[in-house]
Amino acid sequence: LGLFDKGFKYLEFSANNSPAIHYQSEYINCLIALRDIRSLSVIGGHLEMLTKTKDDEKTENDRAFLLFLIRRRCYCLIELKEFDQAIEGLNYLLSVDPNNQFAIQELEYIEELKKNQ
Repeated sequence: LGLFDKGFKYLEFSANNSPAIHYQSEYINCLIALRDIRSLSVIGGHLEMLTKTKDDEKTENDRAFLLFLIRRRCYCLIELKEFDQAIEGLNYLLSVDPNNQFAIQELEYIEELKKNQ
């Protein structure tokens, strides 16, 4: 519906008051859609928290959220033309899933952007 500004207020409250991954994911999506400068900072905070968790203590939801965060971080980095950092994240996604269509398409997109520079 494109009502990111209105939705953002509710998502920000929910994300700050609930550890639920669903709220966190939607909050991050909203930040990115609004091109909010906090996007990378919020993503980075969650990545730091998840990387501190031992692998054997991570749930499937934690692993899925980690991959979500990496995808969203890569998206932001590409928008900022920080291609090397984005490529690093995309290659990680491919190491987890060699058929990851997001990573494959974004790597192709980066190559196209580099050619046009």
